[in-house]
Amino acid sequence: MSTQAAGSPTLALAGFAARLRFADLPAAVVRQAQRLVLDALGCGLYGSSLEPSEHLRAMLLAEGGPGGITLWGRPERLPLLDAVLANGTAVTAARVDDTHREAMIHGGAVLVPTCLALAERRGPVDGRALLTAIVAGCEVGTRVGLAAGIGMMRRGFEPAAYSGTFCAAAAAGR
Repeated sequence: MSTQAAGSPTLALAGFAARLRFADLPAAVVRQAQRLVLDALGCGLYGSSLEPSEHLRAMLLAEGGPGGITLWGRPERLPLLDAVLANGTAVTAARVDDTHREAMIHGGAVLVPTCLALAERRGPVDGRALLTAIVAGCEVGTRVGLAAGIGMMRRGFEPAAYSGTFCAAAAAGR
């Protein structure tokens, strides 16, 4: 039984993310989601050869071993969660990835590795479904970031730790 009030912002946001359909998305939003995917892939491919990515990848391979999910720009594979972490780190390694300045979130670094890893595990996924999941995640993560404001950062919290979590969960839940 839910302890949330029927009209709570949490339920409204979750309902939005669950009900969003590709047909609901304006063409400009679809284009922006496509750019986000391409930007994250480009940043990740470049960042996969940088030192932070190499160190993390070596540690994950040593600790967790091989798996079935692609590491961008690399021949190795890792288990799903490790691959998401490695690919997300690669996206941010050069510090040139997307940023929503008001929400303080790097949606591409969270969403694209998460969605592509899940798509790889599940098998063929329709591109429209993938983009819809990415938009849902962006919307949820951005709203959480905007609601949390700069105060969370001032208290020492990394925005990806709170907004990014909701971002990934909303997208993965689709």
